[in-house]
Amino acid sequence: MHNFKVGQIALYHEEDYILKVKVMNNDSTDTQEKYKLKVLEISQESSFIKTPQIGEEFECNKISGLEHMVGVGIGGTWRLLPESYGQG
Repeated sequence: MHNFKVGQIALYHEEDYILKVKVMNNDSTDTQEKYKLKVLEISQESSFIKTPQIGEEFECNKISGLEHMVGVGIGGTWRLLPESYGQG
């Protein structure tokens, strides 16, 4: 589990969309990832669910170790990755 600092830029991946985001708040603990994020850029829009728009702020959270479970607040299907992820 990464620990993202407030103000840090990251990539948010959920379902089939990818967003460049800024961490606005980090209330994560040892057992739960919980962030408030602001959309800076849409890298890939979703083809089947509503993609958050540029400037929009949203919260995401999941309990660590339960990433295989689906459901808001339980496992979650999202990942927050360093901005440099995938760059060679």
